[in-house]
Amino acid sequence: MSKIHIYIDGTWLFNQCGRDRTLSQYVESENFYIDFIRLDQAIKDKIELLSGTKVESGGGRWYYTSIIKGIPENDVDGSSLEWMRNRSHAIEQTVKSAEIAGYDITGAFEVPFKFWMPKQIQSKLFQEKMVDTSVVARMVLSSTQYQDDFHVLISGDLDMMPAISLVVPEYLDKVVLCCTDPAQWDPNLQQTSKRLTDYSFQYGPIYMDEMVGEIMQGHVYQCQHPKCGIFFSRSRPIPKSQKSYCREHLITRPVRN
Repeated sequence: MSKIHIYIDGTWLFNQCGRDRTLSQYVESENFYIDFIRLDQAIKDKIELLSGTKVESGGGRWYYTSIIKGIPENDVDGSSLEWMRNRSHAIEQTVKSAEIAGYDITGAFEVPFKFWMPKQIQSKLFQEKMVDTSVVARMVLSSTQYQDDFHVLISGDLDMMPAISLVVPEYLDKVVLCCTDPAQWDPNLQQTSKRLTDYSFQYGPIYMDEMVGEIMQGHVYQCQHPKCGIFFSRSRPIPKSQKSYCREHLITRPVRN
């Protein structure tokens, strides 16, 4: 039985979970919080559905990202960098969550602060190439070693695909891309002219937009207000005798006859 190996571009995934980004737009809170164990299960379910075969967990799982260290109180212009320190802390917490779920986090690189970084991050142009090259290197090594298994790349950065396709000629047979719907992509942030349609994957891609409710942390619900439908989570379960409404519509929920 084939196994599943998962390679997460944590820099890309973290950005999709941020305020007003792709995944957070479907939920009640400002940010989207992933449950990595649920993510693994959702991916397994999707691959079994796409391939029509049973697969098993137990393959390698890696999480790659960069954590900026040594961030000063203020930028060179005197503006506060508290937002950047908070961001770095949030990345560290995400890495810990992935580690608790069993991911290898040796690819979570600590990067020293540079004064050009804040503007690059705010303009969404910041890239840590060490993450990209490490993901590609690990994926090429594992997909060559375990050719009968499925290899899931969680990323919307198509910069990696040319290198993977060059080194692993049969990459389309068992490589599955897990990303967000291309309609959500900003072409200005893409560093390559390649598009998703340039790659004819045998299975997938898997769109994370379609499994938001499956991979959230906490007790997850979908608002039952007829004009809503967003997902939300609570630390405690809502009694089965009650309908689930998000905070916005809890007051304006339809009146019972």
